[in-house]
Amino acid sequence: MGIDQVIVAGIVIIIVISICLVFFDFLMPLYVKQQFENLCRTYVLLAESENGLSTEKSNMLKDRITSLGVENIIITAKNINEVKRNETIEIKVEGQYVVKGITALFKREDKSMSFRFESEVYARRVVN
Repeated sequence: MGIDQVIVAGIVIIIVISICLVFFDFLMPLYVKQQFENLCRTYVLLAESENGLSTEKSNMLKDRITSLGVENIIITAKNINEVKRNETIEIKVEGQYVVKGITALFKREDKSMSFRFESEVYARRVVN
């Protein structure tokens, strides 16, 4: 194996690693967005079965979303038992996700992405 083959192999390895890092930078926010939506769907189902979202559950949702790296979280939902059976419950969750992304060859900058989840469900619990 000659020196020219070693140089070419080194350059190819550097290019492949660079491409993998760029793909990782693009895919990471998509992964966090999917996790954000999964958490919100879980709590929407709880709100549907309990006729609203309690303050405790709302705080738990906020803590779990914060653990993903999402900031400035705003949760808009009716409290538990404010809604009667077959009335609609609107739940909105908003947040900002800041990620460092590649903007130039050797430059990385913070990018802010807005995450938003909206759902409207019907209350199912029978209230006496």
